[in-house]
Amino acid sequence: MAKIGRAKAESTLIIILIIVLTIFLFFELFMPSTLQIIVEEESTYLKQIHIYNLTDAVIIAVSSLLLGFLIFYMSFKSEVKPSTAINLPPDKLLKFFKGLERKIVEVLIKEGEINQAELAEKTKIPKSSLSRILVDLEWRGVVFRYNKGMSKMVKLGFKK
Repeated sequence: MAKIGRAKAESTLIIILIIVLTIFLFFELFMPSTLQIIVEEESTYLKQIHIYNLTDAVIIAVSSLLLGFLIFYMSFKSEVKPSTAINLPPDKLLKFFKGLERKIVEVLIKEGEINQAELAEKTKIPKSSLSRILVDLEWRGVVFRYNKGMSKMVKLGFKK
């Protein structure tokens, strides 16, 4: 959980940096330094020329590089997701289940991998009820179901 909070804080900080750098770069590009030229001969006039001096060029280059790096980093950074795999031994796993779910998990511990129809026969659970329970167990990461030919195979989803 701490990794998720840290990742969220890091993402927020990077987004704030991107926004600040974008605003800074915008103002630097559209408001260059002003050079004033005053010429006096017969009449005096003032001429303003907008130029980028060395400081402006360095600020623009550094801001652009940082902005590009941060956007690149954000686009390739992977999200931290909590693990759904169960890393418990089978005997300790059983204490988390009651009723029909416990029956299913017990059979899967004994058999390892089993056809869903055979699982219905061994547990004496109707196929429709079994299917709903397996969907719930699959969503919770306890079991893994996949198609094998015309039938569905079921196995425990925890790492051994």
